Amino acid sequence: MKKMKKALRYIAIFCTVFLFLIFVYFHVFKVIWSFNILNVKSYKAMYSFWERGGVFKTFKDCSLLFLMAIFPVLGFYITAKLYKKGFWATLTKPINKLYRKFNAPEPMDDVHIVIKNLGAKTGDIDEIISDKLKEKGDVLANSNTTKSIRQLISVKIEENEKK
Repeated sequence: MKKMKKALRYIAIFCTVFLFLIFVYFHVFKVIWSFNILNVKSYKAMYSFWERGGVFKTFKDCSLLFLMAIFPVLGFYITAKLYKKGFWATLTKPINKLYRKFNAPEPMDDVHIVIKNLGAKTGDIDEIISDKLKEKGDVLANSNTTKSIRQLISVKIEENEKK
């Protein structure tokens, strides 16, 4: 059932995209080349021109052929993107980008840091920190400092070298 639901969703997006592309192509081709993509007579006129030895050598003619060839590829590509990301998410992406661009928070130039719980003593910050370290001296003496860790590592290396 899930596969059928996905297939129906893909087909619905596919039909919507192709109808939209046909609408856009119809108006673009009509304005630029006076070519009606929904009329068989236009295709017959192009085919007879080609059969009589006509050459598509101008940029206008080549771009007509290129756009006609790219139509199905563009349709499948847009369909795949819309199916993967979601129809509404893709349609509202430009609006969301503009919204974020104009409503982005401004970076803070000055950062204010508040240091709390250092005690009620007045004086230099270094003095306050050294007093706090003296109070907790017993805890620091028992803990592993970098010096003691280095000594432990050197002892282990010496033991491994002796073996």
